[in-house]
Amino acid sequence: MGKLLEQFKKEFVTKRSSKEELAALEGNKQDPLAPYRNALEKKQSFEVSFALSTSEGTLSAVDKNGVKIILESDVLAKSLPYYKDSNKAKFIGGAFIVKATEIDEENCTVYVRSAWNSSHSTRNQLIGEIMADLDKGKEVVLPGVIIDVSDKKCMVDLLGAEILGIVNVKDWQKGYTRHLSAVVKKNEVYDFVVMRPLKERKGKTQAFKLTREPLTEDPWEELVKNTDIGKDSVVIVKCIDKPINKRFWWGVSPMIEGIELMGEFSTSIGRPMNGVTYRCKVTRFEPEKHVLQVVPFDIVDSGGIKDAVNFILDKKVFK
Repeated sequence: MGKLLEQFKKEFVTKRSSKEELAALEGNKQDPLAPYRNALEKKQSFEVSFALSTSEGTLSAVDKNGVKIILESDVLAKSLPYYKDSNKAKFIGGAFIVKATEIDEENCTVYVRSAWNSSHSTRNQLIGEIMADLDKGKEVVLPGVIIDVSDKKCMVDLLGAEILGIVNVKDWQKGYTRHLSAVVKKNEVYDFVVMRPLKERKGKTQAFKLTREPLTEDPWEELVKNTDIGKDSVVIVKCIDKPINKRFWWGVSPMIEGIELMGEFSTSIGRPMNGVTYRCKVTRFEPEKHVLQVVPFDIVDSGGIKDAVNFILDKKVFK
């Protein structure tokens, strides 16, 4: 692995630790600027989610202690090649790695810059090292932050250096995951194996196809080893998908990590509703075939849906 890749892997871990340290220090309401002084003194970078766009064209945020954090838009434009004033709104709420440059004690304001001062050239160098390792047949394992997720794929910021990686649902883990958004959340950090470069599009930065499958254990094997769940067991299941015109539904259980359960309809419950949690009985358990089927017999948490349905029905009866 290239020297710059090794350096960024170490810095990425340090940045995540700094984020946790900053979060711990943020609780000091008597001296809200303390964590930022500490970060400035140690030259540590930290993560900020910007929520406001000022009239001067800058992005800014306010932490829970009222400290205002300001990032200059020209710095952001240099750091992110896809940034333009016209689509600034898309970056509101996005997480950025920054370093403090100045602290205004009187106005309780921290001025920050991107943690990567020459990110375009640095990113290209990192991409070059990744490509070189892939060409040599080396396994490239890099950490990354989830920046977007859907049922079928998720997008990853590798090394926090704005290098885009894409993971398809079938490459997420050993075993099988049908709905990626049920097990993965934005801003979570994972290690990934870089499989290959994706076809480069004109005007777009090189992206990579990723997988986590070689780094994971088969959840079905873990289920058999570490739990007593079997046929006729009772499990708690939240409905996450109810295909149209099908006699089954899909759910996830806090009792069974990394596995989606297939649910049947029942006469006592009827057609399950997305977002509702049920108490279910296991009717079919065949881990060698990756099958765990359940039937609901009681509602544990309606998530407010049941109340909404009853309200609508009451209105109809009243009319």
